[in-house]
Amino acid sequence: MLYKIHLCLFFVFSLIGYSQTKETYKILSSVDSLGVEFAHIVLNDEILTYTDQNGEFQLDSSIVVDSLKISHLSYFSRIIMHTELQEKGIFYLSERLWSLDEVIVNVKQEEKPKEILPERSSIDVLFNRDDISFPYSYEFAVFVPNYEKEKLLINKIILKSKRRESNGDDKYIPFRVNLMTIDSVTNLPDVKIFEEDLTVGKLENQHLLLIDLKGYEEVFMPKNGICVVVSLYSEEYYLKNGFTERPAFGVVQINNKSQFREYRKHVSADKKSWREAGYSKSREQCFNFGVEVVRID
Repeated sequence: MLYKIHLCLFFVFSLIGYSQTKETYKILSSVDSLGVEFAHIVLNDEILTYTDQNGEFQLDSSIVVDSLKISHLSYFSRIIMHTELQEKGIFYLSERLWSLDEVIVNVKQEEKPKEILPERSSIDVLFNRDDISFPYSYEFAVFVPNYEKEKLLINKIILKSKRRESNGDDKYIPFRVNLMTIDSVTNLPDVKIFEEDLTVGKLENQHLLLIDLKGYEEVFMPKNGICVVVSLYSEEYYLKNGFTERPAFGVVQINNKSQFREYRKHVSADKKSWREAGYSKSREQCFNFGVEVVRID
């Protein structure tokens, strides 16, 4: 009888151990075979995990996978089928290359890139405001004006946070970013520039995040300005992966003469549901988002 009990316990623990088996995979650059850090591993439009500093990630063997999408800002996305996961453990991503046609678009040689960020009020300069966390189910858009009304090429998206010391154990927090046009009649965010949101993220105490758009189709600044849009993955994803804190970003009290505005909407709502935040209308605060541009001929 005791033998049977031991045999049953062995069988049960064997099943538990098997169900918790994790397979390790590696994502490398096709250029130099170095590990691709912070590549997002996506299943059914939900991020499962991301690669570490060596380009490695793990999957629980109990997860049913038909295909995975590997996404990274600096590389072309790749779909990995179930059969590929079974056959090999190393996959390569092709790097996005600068594709601007210099014959058609000539950047003025004397022009240096210029940052367009919210103009801070004189009072705000005296304070180092705390970052503001994002609600799970909302998108936020910061309108960036084109003051010069000239043809500008957008090189980078800029997301600033409170300046503070980084810790060695800072956790990388993934989220989504895009750009949107602004409707000239309603003054509301209108159409997304990128068909798919850019998969990005930042360390918890990271002060400055520069999202380089080289390798993507060139984005020109509309004469009436553009919106920087940030949104989160699902609440379930963050909680399941041990994120007790949501991504947080810096805010500034904007100058009364500033044309920057901040909008928000529920992710499931249509584009007409965008609303300017009350604190934006009263010039109390605005997320410290902007763009880096260069003037072109």
